[in-house]
Amino acid sequence: MTSVFRLMIYFIVYPLTLQQQYNLFQSYIHLTEFGTTFQPPDPIELLNIFSSVSSLLRCSMLCNQNCQCRTFDYDQSSLVCRLFESEYSTGTILTNSSSLTSRIGAILYNTTATSQFYSAYNQTCDQCGTGENRYLQCINNTCQCPIYTYWNGQKCLNQVYEGSNCSSTLSCRQDLNLTCYPLTNTCTTVCNTFGFQQPPVLYINAGGPQSVISADFNKDGHWDLAITDYDASSISILLSIGNGSFQQPAAVYGSGGTNPFWLVSEDFDKDGNLDLAMCNEGSGNIAIFLGNGNGSFQTATTFNSGGALPSSIVAADFNNDNKTDLAVTNTGTNSTTIFLGNGSGGFQSPGTSYVACSRPSVLVSGDFNSDGNIDLAVVCRTNNQLLIFLGFGNGSFQNNATYTTGNTPYSVRAADFTGDSKLDLAVANFGSNSISIFIGIGTGEFIAANPATYATTSSSPIDIAIQDLNGDSKMDLAVCNQVGNTITVFLGNGNGTFGQEQDYSSSGQKLQSIIAQDFNKDGKYDLAVTNQNSNTLAILLTQCF
Repeated sequence: MTSVFRLMIYFIVYPLTLQQQYNLFQSYIHLTEFGTTFQPPDPIELLNIFSSVSSLLRCSMLCNQNCQCRTFDYDQSSLVCRLFESEYSTGTILTNSSSLTSRIGAILYNTTATSQFYSAYNQTCDQCGTGENRYLQCINNTCQCPIYTYWNGQKCLNQVYEGSNCSSTLSCRQDLNLTCYPLTNTCTTVCNTFGFQQPPVLYINAGGPQSVISADFNKDGHWDLAITDYDASSISILLSIGNGSFQQPAAVYGSGGTNPFWLVSEDFDKDGNLDLAMCNEGSGNIAIFLGNGNGSFQTATTFNSGGALPSSIVAADFNNDNKTDLAVTNTGTNSTTIFLGNGSGGFQSPGTSYVACSRPSVLVSGDFNSDGNIDLAVVCRTNNQLLIFLGFGNGSFQNNATYTTGNTPYSVRAADFTGDSKLDLAVANFGSNSISIFIGIGTGEFIAANPATYATTSSSPIDIAIQDLNGDSKMDLAVCNQVGNTITVFLGNGNGTFGQEQDYSSSGQKLQSIIAQDFNKDGKYDLAVTNQNSNTLAILLTQCF
């Protein structure tokens, strides 16, 4: 049980409340029962220890006049006062039966004062004063949050430590080189030295592995893998153990056609289990595998792809009916075909086809013009083009813009490279050994970044994985080079540019696809790469020093 005290300016103590009415330090002090001490979540959050403090009142004043102090404890017997910057709610209340004269106090902001003083945020310093202020301080001639706090849009909150939950990098202690890692939404140390485990761990796949995706197929919280086996006309499922390794042998299913190429995973029948959709390049059809929720899948059902040589596939809700649809590139007939889902695992067939360009390859979906409707971007190998199809929200599309890429663009991926919440694009130029970066302006249009291209040190880049690989809250690129048999990593600077490339071995030949996911649950993204000619899948675990 706890009690609340109010301290008046004349230091009159009332039985149940204490409030300190100093103009710039208004707050309430919440006190626990006697016999308790405070343990912060991190020892570094202990601000100070004072001895010979005459009273609980004096200890509370020391805390209240320190803008970093949020919690204190005081022992009347030893006269020791300890100040902490951690919030009362984030620490541990320890019962101390040997010292029934100790208790904890927590600083609670005065709601009226909070509204009054935080209204001066980002205003000139005459609005908040130039001295010490629990709420705002004069920094660079404007009212800003005190040190080790951040502005959350309404008030200043304490920055938190490594392992704590976070909403943005600003909410983590910047002075301790911490960032908010998006994968886990926890504060983690930025990698000063970043790399991948070498040599990678290899898994045998005798069917000529083509494309790989990651999802949790058996609902155990671990990231599993699905791989198309191009030569064997099958699909392999590797269930994760959660430590970076996978159960062997893989479960294998017939592809429902020949030469399966790209695949995607979503819940097509709305039963809560992840399903698979795959394009069979050789037989020209799309195969749907409904998931059972335990890592196994039902026999494939198929329908015509709407063209020849279907090579890439994405899943999204194109007509805003809360049912997942499909978009497929038919490389042999120069078209992109849309199949609307019925919500029960089936799709309208034939689909609606749009003329693309010469030999369309990989496509990606996203809202490129910020209208709430899903759009498409597709690269075309023969005429070196990037096409943008804007969605109308009813399942139909219009070719809005065409951009020139490098030679023989093979894949395109979307992410926010500049931190402006607008999708940008990265294109792997197979024929010119480079990556092209296009910056989105939020209208469905893109401009070439500066620099516009980055050379890969190995030849024939074929696919790109985009994630924050080094934990600095900036998107990075991992590129697999088919002929060079290497993985090239470009660390992002957060402004649309990228640093010097770093190369890693895949320990295989003819790389085909690459993805990034946290396979060993350490809060850092790892890589999975298919080596088609070596019949292996390579797992590269991230190392951060």
